[in-house]
Amino acid sequence: MARVAYEKAKEGLSAAKAISVAIGKAIKNEIIDVIRVVAQRNHDRLTLPIMGSKYLRLISDRPSMQDRAYMEQFVSDIGVTTFEDLKTFKKEQEVKYNAMVSERSGMRERMDYFEGLLRVYEKYEPYIKFHKEQWELKGWEHKKYERKHMVELAYYDTYRKGLKEMITELDKKITAGAWRKELASLQMAYEKSTTPYAEVVTDLACVEVLQHNRKDLDGMLENESHKRTPHKDKNITI
Repeated sequence: MARVAYEKAKEGLSAAKAISVAIGKAIKNEIIDVIRVVAQRNHDRLTLPIMGSKYLRLISDRPSMQDRAYMEQFVSDIGVTTFEDLKTFKKEQEVKYNAMVSERSGMRERMDYFEGLLRVYEKYEPYIKFHKEQWELKGWEHKKYERKHMVELAYYDTYRKGLKEMITELDKKITAGAWRKELASLQMAYEKSTTPYAEVVTDLACVEVLQHNRKDLDGMLENESHKRTPHKDKNITI
C-alpha cells in the first residue's frame, strides 16, 4: 500500500516538474535576454543605430529607446518572445505604415490645394464688389464707373483668371465656402490619424533598435570568442 502511494507521489512530482519546465520555456524571452545583456554591458542602456534607420529618424525622443525598462515593456506589450516573432511583427506594422503614409500624403496634398486656392481667393475677394457694382450700372454711368475703378477691375480679372487656372475640377467654379468646408474636414481627419501613425512609427523604431542591438551583441560576442581562442604558432612543432 505504501509502495503504491509512493509511486503515485513520485508520478505527481514528475508531472509537476514537467509543468514547471513547460512554463519556464513558455515565458523565456530571447529578446528581453538580449536587452538585459546589452544593458549590463552599456551602463544599463541600449545603443542606437547611427545609420540606416528608416523609422528611428522620425522619432524626436530617441534617447527613450535606449531605456532598458521602456524596451522591455514594449516587448511585453506586443507579446513577442523571439526575434523571428519580432520580424513578423515588423512586417505587419510596415503594411499599416505604408497604408497610413499613402492616406496622409493624399490628405496633405488636398489640404495644400485648398489652402492655395483660399490664399488667392483672399486677394480676389475685395475686388468682387467692384465687378458686381460695375454691371449694376447702365450706359454712361457704367463707363464712368469703369474708368474710375480701372485698377480694381484689373485686379479682379487677374485674380479671377489665376484662380480658374488653379482649379482642377472640370467645372472651374469658384466656391470658397465649399473649399473651406472640405479643408476643415480634411484637417480634422488628418489630425485624427496622427496618433495611430505615431504609434506605428514608434513600434517600428523600437524594432529597429532591438534588431540593431541583437546584431551588435552578436558581433561583440563573436569578437570576444576569437580573442579567447588560442592560436597555434606555425613555427612551433608539436
